[in-house]
Amino acid sequence: MVRGLEWIGTNFSVSKNPGSAADDAGQAGWHYYWLYALERAGIFYGTETVGTHEWYPEGARMLLEAQKPDGSWMASATSDHAIWDTCFAILFLRRATRPLIDVATGDRYK
Repeated sequence: MVRGLEWIGTNFSVSKNPGSAADDAGQAGWHYYWLYALERAGIFYGTETVGTHEWYPEGARMLLEAQKPDGSWMASATSDHAIWDTCFAILFLRRATRPLIDVATGDRYK
């Protein structure tokens, strides 16, 4: 997991999917899913930073600037995933992922 976070830190972006070309229409349609994945990684790993980036403030700023007047989000004009994009944006903003908790070390069924 550490190597994965290092890769995300090196390739960090909230404006596009990391590792994809800026004009990659196939990946642009999943941009909000990427942001939700970033939120999950940050929460699961228990970190507010990825590389030198504060993932939540940067992502939240981008999302609030991209929100449509009707309250929805859509990755691109050619996207037909407005409902999905809106759901993923809300999940990110709400920090919907619950942190992992330690599991009991003993056998609770004894």
